[in-house]
Amino acid sequence: MSGHDISPSHQNLDGVFASTNYRVDFYQREYKWEKPQVQQLLDDIFFKFDQTYPEKTDRQSGKSLVQEFPWYYLNTFITNEDEGDVYVVDGQQRLTTLSLILIKLRHLAEEFVLSSSLQDWVRSRIAGPSGEGYKFRMGHGKRAEPMEALFEGERPDYDPADRLTVANIISNYEEISDYLDERLFGEEAPEVNFDDAHRLKTFTYYFLYRLVLVRLDVQQTDVPMVFEVINDRGVRLDPHEILKGKLLGRIDKAEVPPYNETWEDYVGTLDAEDEADSFFRTYLKSRFAESRDEGRTFDGDYQRVIYDEPYSSQLPFTQRENRPKAVQGVKEFVREELTYYVDLYRRVQHLANNLDEEFAHVYYNGRLNDMNMQVLLILAACERHDEREDEKIQRVAYEFDRFYTLLQLNNAYDSNRFNDFVYLIRNDIEGADPEGYRDVFEERLLEMINEQRDAEQASPFSYASFRQVGYQNLNTRFLRYFLGRVEKFIANVASPEENNVGESKMYNLVRNTGSVNGHHVEHILSRNDENMSFFEDEEEFEQERNRLGGLLLLRGEDNEKSGPEPYSKKLKTYMNRAGTTNWSQSLNPDVHHNNSGLDRLKEDYNLNVKPYETFDKEALHERTRLLFEMTKIIWS
Repeated sequence: MSGHDISPSHQNLDGVFASTNYRVDFYQREYKWEKPQVQQLLDDIFFKFDQTYPEKTDRQSGKSLVQEFPWYYLNTFITNEDEGDVYVVDGQQRLTTLSLILIKLRHLAEEFVLSSSLQDWVRSRIAGPSGEGYKFRMGHGKRAEPMEALFEGERPDYDPADRLTVANIISNYEEISDYLDERLFGEEAPEVNFDDAHRLKTFTYYFLYRLVLVRLDVQQTDVPMVFEVINDRGVRLDPHEILKGKLLGRIDKAEVPPYNETWEDYVGTLDAEDEADSFFRTYLKSRFAESRDEGRTFDGDYQRVIYDEPYSSQLPFTQRENRPKAVQGVKEFVREELTYYVDLYRRVQHLANNLDEEFAHVYYNGRLNDMNMQVLLILAACERHDEREDEKIQRVAYEFDRFYTLLQLNNAYDSNRFNDFVYLIRNDIEGADPEGYRDVFEERLLEMINEQRDAEQASPFSYASFRQVGYQNLNTRFLRYFLGRVEKFIANVASPEENNVGESKMYNLVRNTGSVNGHHVEHILSRNDENMSFFEDEEEFEQERNRLGGLLLLRGEDNEKSGPEPYSKKLKTYMNRAGTTNWSQSLNPDVHHNNSGLDRLKEDYNLNVKPYETFDKEALHERTRLLFEMTKIIWS
């Protein structure tokens, strides 16, 4: 940076607000300061004032007395001038708050009938004439309306859900008003007297004459860099806010508004905590990370990483030497790339949290299993404005669920290696036709099974592996998910017209742990003498009762109530239709009489669904085998 790129100047607040009407640049976030930041600033200001203001005074005028006060340095703010307008690059949170303090001082000056010249002076530092009429010093854009209302002694009417800046301006002004009343007069409703008027007048002079900011004015070409390195000290900027500044900062200011509006219309809708940064990290990983280690490079300050190789040469807007190409790259990125992938990301997130039967597996992966890396794969699979977007979402989500589930059922799931393999799959499906996704996932599935089990398994469906997993080596969430999917399958075949396993029921089966609608894993074989007599010893009993065929889901407190009951009594619990499942009820002989639904399971799928008067070792093995056959159908 050459020596003339930054021009510092030392200014008290009288000079800062003397004649400049500041614009808040598009780089800047909303006005986000809240009570803690405002109170800290006020505490700093009054610390020096209270140290110097004498308990007794010889009635010197406020202006004369304030010369005895030391300078107090508040901080630095950064500006950039463009075609006669002054933009605040950094410091708008502090400048906005100082303007609110001035508005309060203006009202106090009128209330205490201070001299008209002082009132005019304070008023002129809040707002003044400009080429476009009477303008507030920090009242550009969405700040104008609330600033004017507060200036006139009114409280603006607004919807706080829509206008964060306005909401904070109003709430912070109320905090400032109460604070100044207390610190200047010791009470909320001061009486007009000489001592109070003198203290107010002195503080006003102190505030405008002795509080100092250092203004740095930077060249347009340096704004993105400066904005990243030096941002508001009160509330740190998020990476996506810095990225916005770096990208839009390449465009001439006169051309920025429509691109800034597009950015806000899309990125601004990602309003959950950290969601905007989550989007950019997921997007960048989906486009550029070929391994888990590469993916980690975007977990931190990704707005810096993209300007390094190899990403800088792949992204048109990061060109350092060719500014016209970089500017065009930014425009195209915002218009085409950003809009498409934010919409896609938002759509997948919605499907992941709301069951749409056409995209059910997105919900299974997201809401039920918290397997959110499916989003990365979907973004990698879809090209900009992809005509096969629906199909790719469906196929990726289905294969992702199948990949995860069959790893679990082969006792081959390891979370770290799973994430490693997701990136291998990402490389394989990028640019591929969706018809080939099964081969991609299947190859990686078998590779991971054989790696984890140190085996040479030719199919992901192995009964030898399946019968070895159960309560002892599968986590409860997955067990509930597996049995929930089995329940949905049975219900869809046996009574498709009822659609009795919708979103609420599925969520209750898998995620809800409450005592009313939550479901819990139930062992059919309780620990009692009758059940233990079916096995050679306690070790075999404990091992066998944990098989998948020996497990059910029961709602609420039914699991605890059934306790150590013999099987004959448990059957009555399983028939309680308000608290059990089709899979549980299928054990009971009474359910099988004239049951066309269960007949369809037998006839259409050749599934040996039958009741059991006694649940012994043979029954356990038959039910386990039956679940295995259902698994092959559900995750075909």
